[in-house]
Amino acid sequence: MARDNGADFEEVSFGGTVYHLPVKKYRIWVQQYDRTRDHAAFGFSTILPDLSPATSDPDEVATWGKGKGWRKEMPILVEYGWNFITQAEAIENAFNDSKRMKKLQDDDENEGKEVSRFTYLDKNIYTELQNGCRRYDGHSIAADVIQICGQGETLTVIECALGTPKHRLPSPYCKVMFNLTDKTQVTYSYGYNYFELAPEIHKKLVALLNSFRKVPGPARDQTGQHPARN
Repeated sequence: MARDNGADFEEVSFGGTVYHLPVKKYRIWVQQYDRTRDHAAFGFSTILPDLSPATSDPDEVATWGKGKGWRKEMPILVEYGWNFITQAEAIENAFNDSKRMKKLQDDDENEGKEVSRFTYLDKNIYTELQNGCRRYDGHSIAADVIQICGQGETLTVIECALGTPKHRLPSPYCKVMFNLTDKTQVTYSYGYNYFELAPEIHKKLVALLNSFRKVPGPARDQTGQHPARN
């Protein structure tokens, strides 16, 4: 573990990359690499939409007050190793959850019970977007809107939980997952009201994470794009 300037910075190394983290400025927590678990991580929060550092000021941090930062905090987790759910697995889980929920309703309906029908996620039903992404709309436990951009190692997934048409969540939110480098997965989330800013937020976050690298260099081009709503 390397520290300097009165613990203003801390270094963590994994996957051939050294991150020089401004732990004090961004209140970053760090889990150094554990060889036995093949795992390392660091996490922090920023304030949307400009990704300024979240601080302990109750006017800025969403969970500590209703000031200018209320519901604007974006938690970010950078995790290295194989001990996490990949984007492809998360997508499959969402589709499977939706399929199971549909079967339960089908069974109830066949038994004569009253059922409130709504749209389910179906991997074969999607909207092909102009930017090459695919958008799936439906309902499951994990997500009600899924947007998939890229494929394989460049896969970026946006999952948004909204609730059912009749019972919307009071605070709908979106979770984004992508790989910054090999075996390095990034997960972050924000309120659904920021969904239209997803490409801008994603671009800023990738640039911020790349600025933490000891030897700055480009990671994979991740866009997280999506078009305006239909």
